[in-house]
Amino acid sequence: MPFRNACFISFRHGQQELTQSFVSQLYTGLCCEIEAQLGREVGVFLDEDRLQGGDLFNEAIAEHLCRSSCMVMVYTPSYFDLCHTYCAREYKAMVQLEEARLRLLGDGPDRTRGLIIPVIFRGKSSLPPEIRDVRHCYDFADFLLAGRKLHRHSKYAGALKVMAEYISERHRAISVVVNDNCREFRLPSNEEIMPWLQGVVPGPMPLPGRVND
Repeated sequence: MPFRNACFISFRHGQQELTQSFVSQLYTGLCCEIEAQLGREVGVFLDEDRLQGGDLFNEAIAEHLCRSSCMVMVYTPSYFDLCHTYCAREYKAMVQLEEARLRLLGDGPDRTRGLIIPVIFRGKSSLPPEIRDVRHCYDFADFLLAGRKLHRHSKYAGALKVMAEYISERHRAISVVVNDNCREFRLPSNEEIMPWLQGVVPGPMPLPGRVND
């Protein structure tokens, strides 16, 4: 059974303490809640190197993503970026895995319950319609560094619990029918995702008094 992780946390690395703190707390909260649901044998994957900053991308991340039942995408306005495409590549890779895995569940209600869970940290208005209009999103945009820890905050702790319950249910469902060869799995290349990504990333704003051709 390939799913050693219930979920994979995808996020754009940030130099700001706020972003790092949020991702770390989200990871800790999900680990605790998912362990309560699934036991210690199933984990949550977080790329610790990325959390420290830097743009180096580890290609082995593809196997970690494939061996995760779901993906939690921490959305900020720079998540989809034309110059730093690793988040976009992770997202499109998970879309590919999701489509293949849900097909194996047949035509019942399980097939309509996705494997990508968007968490809006900042930039709700810039979330692409293909995510905003199709997927249930968790809104954590009010999180402040000076506030309570996520797992101790009455509002956020409840959302973490609901999210973990959904991820655990998805993990149980697809683990029964899916047996991916994750060692062979690769993320799509920059060239493969670029036409789609250029349609997702907003273009530059026109200068005052001018209209784009």
